[in-house]
Amino acid sequence: MINAGSTFLDIVPHGNYFLASKEGMKVGMKERIKLMPFEALIGGVQVATAIILFGFILG
Repeated sequence: MINAGSTFLDIVPHGNYFLASKEGMKVGMKERIKLMPFEALIGGVQVATAIILFGFILG
């Protein structure tokens, strides 16, 4: 659950993942920021899935 939460928080512009993926995607800062809502959705799904699986079902 901690790893899923850190992925979710690392998409913000000061996060390491944000900066590394910006360079990997070869896009400018404005284009990279436009992708943040999609990454937030993906991160939220990861966190929710981790909480359900490891907090309730497998915990």
